[in-house]
Amino acid sequence: MGVLNRTLADPKKRPVVVADAARIVEEQVAATRGLRGMGLKAGFKAFQKIRPGIVPLAVDRLLPHFIPVIDPMWDEASASGDPDAWFRANDGKVADALLGVTDGLADRAENKLMLRIYHGLRPQARDHVLAGVPRIPELIGRHVS
Repeated sequence: MGVLNRTLADPKKRPVVVADAARIVEEQVAATRGLRGMGLKAGFKAFQKIRPGIVPLAVDRLLPHFIPVIDPMWDEASASGDPDAWFRANDGKVADALLGVTDGLADRAENKLMLRIYHGLRPQARDHVLAGVPRIPELIGRHVS
């Protein structure tokens, strides 16, 4: 079990990690500008309208799927001596791996409305995920001892 799995397995730490990750997602969405930002914010608002509190709920549900992807990357980033630089240098690899997880989950989803919103946002998703990748070491570093 990797360090991230151990952190999420701790019932005292998990809700704090989820809340912190949800805050980062919301900040990333709020910081997005231009036409793409307007589209992202509209989709994000639609998700929230369908299900209030969806961001922390989604983060809590996604983390167990993301951890097997991120854990070996975190190990490699830590071994590099500079996790921040490693995640910046490998942002495409990280973004593609995370989107692979969400795409796989979407393939099995049954909620037609959520799927329509997801597929509407998906063409720009890589750019948005790339923008958030540099915040991953910040999130992990705050919660992993």
